[in-house]
Amino acid sequence: MSFGFSIGDIVLLSQLAYKLYSNVTSGRKGASHDLKGLKDELFSLRCAFDHLRAVAHDILAEPNTRQDLDQILTSCGSTLQELDDVTKGYREAVIGNEEDISQGKKPDKKPIIGGMVKKVKGNWMKVRWDLEKQTPQQYRERLQSHTTAINIIVNSVILSTVSMAAAASKSNHEKTHKLLEQGLKRPQPDKSSRPAAIASNSLSAQQNPTIAALSIEHAPLNCAQKTIFSPHSERWHTGRLDGRTSDSVSAYFVDASLERTLGRGRIELTPSVVAVNIERRVLGMREFETFTQRNTQRQRRAVRPKRPAFLALRTPTIQQLQDGLAYVFHPLSDVIGENVASRSAAQTNEVLQWIEGFRQSVESTAWNFDQSKGLIDLMVALNGAVEKSDPRTRASFYTGADQVGLMEVLAQAQSSSKSVRIMKEIEEFQEVKEEWLDQQN
Repeated sequence: MSFGFSIGDIVLLSQLAYKLYSNVTSGRKGASHDLKGLKDELFSLRCAFDHLRAVAHDILAEPNTRQDLDQILTSCGSTLQELDDVTKGYREAVIGNEEDISQGKKPDKKPIIGGMVKKVKGNWMKVRWDLEKQTPQQYRERLQSHTTAINIIVNSVILSTVSMAAAASKSNHEKTHKLLEQGLKRPQPDKSSRPAAIASNSLSAQQNPTIAALSIEHAPLNCAQKTIFSPHSERWHTGRLDGRTSDSVSAYFVDASLERTLGRGRIELTPSVVAVNIERRVLGMREFETFTQRNTQRQRRAVRPKRPAFLALRTPTIQQLQDGLAYVFHPLSDVIGENVASRSAAQTNEVLQWIEGFRQSVESTAWNFDQSKGLIDLMVALNGAVEKSDPRTRASFYTGADQVGLMEVLAQAQSSSKSVRIMKEIEEFQEVKEEWLDQQN
């Protein structure tokens, strides 16, 4: 039996391994540990053959890997063939009994002599297989080495394929990025098309009689006669100047109306330029959508909250003060149609009113559990509003807080409520304020 490397041989070896896997422990519910281990190794080898078949075409393209795998498969085929021959007698004795049972044949109650001989023969084969303890272990080690070698080959091929794909992807990415950079820069003329363009212009200048040459001739200055400005002549003529006169200057021109009369065909752009133009349009559309969404969100945020109740009351409640935080900390940058300076001054005045209302509420409150819980919620909301506010709004709030002594009001609230949680929230407020002021300085 030849095991030269080919996809068909891989399939044949896989089928042989599966046959041995299915039959090596047939009829042995209480098979020994060695037999179960041998069965597991055969199953692993069969799985390795399946993986090998999936990458067989890639291995065929690499001569060195193909030669190594040919040797591995030859050795593995010899081991499987040898194992098949060794277990043949055992499998024939056991499988015959299993076929009778699978076909529904019940054993006779009074077995004849032939049946007794067959049963004794099968049991003897089982005993021989169990007595030769070294044989299953030996084949287990050999099959395990074959499985490991095949897995190494498969993993190396997969790794090589992944590396090649990654390199190709990186190369394509660099080309695309380079193309995009060239497109975003000022377009440069194609050097390869420059000679053809020069030849075309020269041919047009020779064949078109409407192209004229401008000649300006200057007379030499006469210093003896003290002539400051010398006379000069201008003339138009067709054809090219001979260039023998050193005091003449000539220049060619083509009237733009001639180009419109003659007309030119549509310029065909190269695929690279077309791709760059498409990329520019896509980027422009994305930027426009982003700009539209940003301005739409800003217009939505520009709607200020309703005027809170604490601005109209001398002694607002804790809940009214908490509801007014959204109005006090509304971002200045989101207000449309108002002067930022005037809005900042108005916000500082609102902060002063909020703190004064807070002072009146603390002084007039008969503290109990519910009142302490409400003050805790207010302090949590205040710290959250301060941390989420923009720099202008926070600066305005801290300015107003320093003017009317917010820290004194907070200390009075903590002393009246005797709450540890309120004390921690006040400490957090002070730490955040000091940290922010240090960053600003």
